[in-house]
Amino acid sequence: MATCIVYVGEDTCHRIPVLAAAGYTVEQLRLPLRCAESLGAVQAEAVLFTEEAATEESLQAVRSSCDSPLIVFRQSHSGLIEAAFDLVVRVLEPPEAWLVELKTLIEKRRRRGSRLPAEEVEEPDAAKYVAPSPRGTDHGTAAHG
Repeated sequence: MATCIVYVGEDTCHRIPVLAAAGYTVEQLRLPLRCAESLGAVQAEAVLFTEEAATEESLQAVRSSCDSPLIVFRQSHSGLIEAAFDLVVRVLEPPEAWLVELKTLIEKRRRRGSRLPAEEVEEPDAAKYVAPSPRGTDHGTAAHG
């Protein structure tokens, strides 16, 4: 069974196809304030936020409905409180890096059964991900989550 990821926000950076190519099932929520309702029906292994969607209200909604690790994709140097997340993906960090970090975080959560602070996530050894071609004809090899 594929690992389910919830992606909160607009996918302007085309991360959902990258996640799908890596073997994840992705449920996208475009309205962060309705997260609690939607997450109740999904068994998410992790919840990924765009920086714009990572509002205090959306974080509270997610925390009240699941204990999955929270990941944010930074897009600026705003005053976002990074400590609220289990993983912070920096601006322009390549998929081959954050996919391995995501996989590691999910595996640790499965072993321990709860959310982990970001500092407990081990650094990955190497990534085995090839980005799909822009035309979508070459799917490359994907690291499975």
